[in-house]
Amino acid sequence: MAVVLLIWSGFALSVRAVGSSALTMADMALIRFIVPMVLLTPMLPACLKELKTLRLGDACLILLGGVPFLFLASMGAETAPTAYVGTILAGTPPFFVALLAFAFCRQLFSRKQIGALAYCCQALQLWFWGAACLPDSKCLLACSTC
Repeated sequence: MAVVLLIWSGFALSVRAVGSSALTMADMALIRFIVPMVLLTPMLPACLKELKTLRLGDACLILLGGVPFLFLASMGAETAPTAYVGTILAGTPPFFVALLAFAFCRQLFSRKQIGALAYCCQALQLWFWGAACLPDSKCLLACSTC
């Protein structure tokens, strides 16, 4: 749990820090994707059999699917507090996965996926429209449970 917390908080902080550094967002994207690639390369021979069965389109989505998410997250992080960025970023990858699967693979949503995405949308509605009524800490807590 601590590792996951460090990864997500590091992502939110690094996305926010790009605006005040000499790095561009493209530099940040290279760092965020090349470092894990280098660290995971030693495990490649053990997974080679499974990787050979992967379709080219699926491989491209796996390798490039996080890039638009990173760029959109960085644009939003320029204007929002880090606590908000950390909370919203944890819930948005399911939207990106579902939308990419629909757009590129023509995969339809199951009832379970529709219910989960609707639940996330309700949390975002609470965030945007309920923030004016609730103190920041209560709104942040309510939205983080989604």
